[in-house]
Parts: sequence; C-alpha cells; structure tokens
Amino acid sequence: MLKILYLGDNNKVNILLNNKNIKVDNILDIQNKCIFNIGNYNIILIDDILYSKYLNQFSCLNYNKNIIVLYDVDDDKKLDNYNNVETYYSINYFLKNIDLLINFYILKIENQNNKIAEYVYNYTHLENKLLNKKNLINIHLYDLGFYYKFYGYTFLKSILNEFSNGLLKLIKNNDNLFILGQSDYFITSNNKNKYDLEILCKQIIQYFKINNFSIQNIDIKFKFKIALNYDENPLKLISKTLNSLNNTTNYSTLNTNYNDELILKQKNNFKIAKKIKESFINNEFITYYQPIMENKTNKITIYECLIRDIKNNLKPNEIIPILQKTNLTSLVTDTIINDSFNKLSGEKTKISINICIEDLENSKLINFIKEKQKKYGVSSNRIIFEVVESFSSYSNKYVINQLKTLKDNGYQIALDNFGMYESNFSILFELDIDYIKIDKNFISKLENPKYLKIVKGFVAFAHSINTKVIAVYVNNEKIQKIIKNLGIEYSQGYYIGKPQLNI
Repeated sequence: MLKILYLGDNNKVNILLNNKNIKVDNILDIQNKCIFNIGNYNIILIDDILYSKYLNQFSCLNYNKNIIVLYDVDDDKKLDNYNNVETYYSINYFLKNIDLLINFYILKIENQNNKIAEYVYNYTHLENKLLNKKNLINIHLYDLGFYYKFYGYTFLKSILNEFSNGLLKLIKNNDNLFILGQSDYFITSNNKNKYDLEILCKQIIQYFKINNFSIQNIDIKFKFKIALNYDENPLKLISKTLNSLNNTTNYSTLNTNYNDELILKQKNNFKIAKKIKESFINNEFITYYQPIMENKTNKITIYECLIRDIKNNLKPNEIIPILQKTNLTSLVTDTIINDSFNKLSGEKTKISINICIEDLENSKLINFIKEKQKKYGVSSNRIIFEVVESFSSYSNKYVINQLKTLKDNGYQIALDNFGMYESNFSILFELDIDYIKIDKNFISKLENPKYLKIVKGFVAFAHSINTKVIAVYVNNEKIQKIIKNLGIEYSQGYYIGKPQLNI
C-alpha cells in the first residue's frame, strides 16, 4: 500500500488524503528534529511554512526524492530554499489534481530506472524547468473527454497511467519528462542532438502504433500529435512546439516546423486587440447601417446595425472574434442599442441588432433595452434582434428564456446563418422566429442548380411555419432576380446597399 507522510495542518488536504485508499501519517510534533523513519514513506507532503521554518531539522528530507512542498498562494513563488526538493505545488492545484499527482508518483516509484519526471502546474512553471534547455518535444493526447464521458473517471486514469508509463519506458535517464494537466507531455534533453531527438520521437510514435493496449478488456488506440523544436529561449521553445501542433491535422506524425505566418498573425492579433481596447476607452466605435430591401415593394424597410472602428480601419472579421474572447461583446451591443435607437427615433423603418450568447446571458440586457426604448420613444415592433452564429447548439435554458422574454415584449427575432447548423431547425420550433437569414454560402452559389434546390427547400420550409426569409450577400443583379423568383421577401448585400452612417 502507498504510504504518505503529511507534515501540515490543512484540513482539506487531510480530508482528501484520508478518503483515498492510502496509508497517511500526519506528524505535527516536529520539535525534536526527525523523530520518524523517513524510509517508511513513499511520498512526503509538507506545507511550505513548516519546511521553511524547520529546514535544518528536516535535513534528512533532502535525501528523499519524493517530496512535494505545498504552498498557500497560487502565484509563482521563488522557492530558493527548496533546491533539494523535487517539486512543489500550490495547495489549490494539489487539491484539484490530487489523483493525477498521486498516480504520477506511484508510476515514478514503480519505475525501476527512476527516470526524471514531474508535473508542472502551468506554462510559467514549465518555462522555469526549461532554463538552459535548447530542445523540446511536445506531445498532446486527444480523446480524453470521450473516454471520460464514455467509460468514466477510473478508465481515464488508467489511460493516463498507460501513456505515461509508455513514455517513461522510452526516455533515457538524462531526459526530462514534464506533464501539464492531463493531456500535455513535454520531453527535453541536455545532451541529445537533433538526430537523437528525432529518433526518440519516431520511437514514441512506433511504440504506441504497434503495441496493443487494453484497459479493463477494452482495446484502445492512443491518438496524439507530436512536435519537436529547437531554441535557446524557453518561451520560444514552448511557442514553437505549440504552433507546430496547432498547425497540423496529422496524428502520430512528427512535426518539426512551425509556421512563421501564424506567428506573424498572432502578433497582429495582439496589436488589433490593443487598438480595440483603446477605441473603447476613447469612444471611437461607430454604428453603421446596412439597408435590407423588401422585394415586393423594392423599398428599404430594415437596416442592420453594424459596429465599425473607423480610426483603425479594422474589418468586422478582425473585430468580432477579439471582442468575443475579451468579454467586450456586451459593451458593443450596448453601444449599438444606444446609437441605433437614437437614429431610429422619428423614422419609420425597422432596425436589426446582432446579439450573441454573452448578451443573452446578461441579466441586465432586457432592462437596458427598455430603458433606451423609453428614452428615444421607439416602439418594440420596429426592433429585430438577430441571433448570431450557431448559438442554438450551445444555448442553455436561460438563453432560450431570454429570447422568449424578448418576444413577449413585442420585439422580433431573426435567425442568422440559417442552413449551416442542424440546430437552427430545432430552434425554429421552440421559438416563434420572425425571420431567417439564409447563409451567404448558399446565396452566393444560387446559380449552381444544387444550391438553388437547397435554398428552395429552405424557403418552402420557412413559409410553411409563417417565417419570412432574408437573403444576404446579394452582390449582383443575377442573384437578386433568382431571389425574387424564389419568393424570398427581403434582400441584403452590396447590390442593395453598403453599410452607411445614417438610416
């Protein structure tokens, strides 16, 4: 049985250890130097305060290779006194990953060659471990979510053990194996040249390809990507290998090159994100309005509201992804609602405003809309909220209820990107959608008989449930004529009109 000595008084750690199938001793009476036989324990856990306080008294700990120091804070911390300690973790990280960490140490203890292997708790920790290293193999293991969902946690643990064991069999004593979380493995070496490391990578690929792995009588195949890169800078080493992995669709194939274009694109995205933040601070986002024509009367009856950053001349496809990843979408929506309601005041047309999941998850959204509606005297039936992307694939009940509340308050709902996601159809039955906007991938190809048939089907389906259709990306007269012949009620695109400052 695995035996652990815990030197500390953190109650959560005590409870977790006691609940495991592990023999745990907790000795807090440490005034009389080493009063215990350290050789009796496989792992020693110790709170950093105690280790620092009794460093001299615990000199015997320095001869044990399975010491984990737990410290109270989550940020990185210089542990100058712990040079002889194999590893350290924040208490929170240990509590969250206790099974993985303990399993890792069991593997280490069982490993006859006692090869160097260690869990790292974040990329900064990994960077510190890679100081003076000039090479890095990065392996990312896939399908762990599937195995957990399909077979359970115990099965997942066995898979991780099997994979870790395989790597430990292949690496040499002077290689370092670091494990981050469940799926990321990093190998580096002090004295291997490029040829030797490529050989090791090929051995790893071959080992997991030709061997049969069975866990609880279930045969499995390990699916992973592997990359190898060289650099003297630890940060660049990690960046290069991650880039190589993300830039390939090939599994069990060695990737040694990273994409310079992707690096430049990432740097450009960083610059764009900074510009967007500055634009928000300086109130430099402007709402533009793209006309939507009613095909029966050839009159513009709706305007879609679009955000523009004129100062930086950024395109929508540059702005939107960054806004979504930086939690700024609600601020954009608030800006558009305020500007467009102000413009709509006194006009007879309708406006269409894009909203996303983040907006619908905001409990203050509907009250904000009502407040601005009252301020500018705009009636609910002149406001369309356009649900963007594949929201229905991920929506929870709260999001659906928010949309129903909008409908109950007299606002109309349009469903964008129709036809691109199966869930679009199911949401039509759950919500009384007023408009569907057929995706540009279909409208732009209407001259192709195959796409013409598909769009005909969409239109027939929409009309059967009393939903109106808007065709987007209408960029020439030919497409517009086809759209009219199909009985599509509205058209939007550069042929109808480009986004403009005024309604």
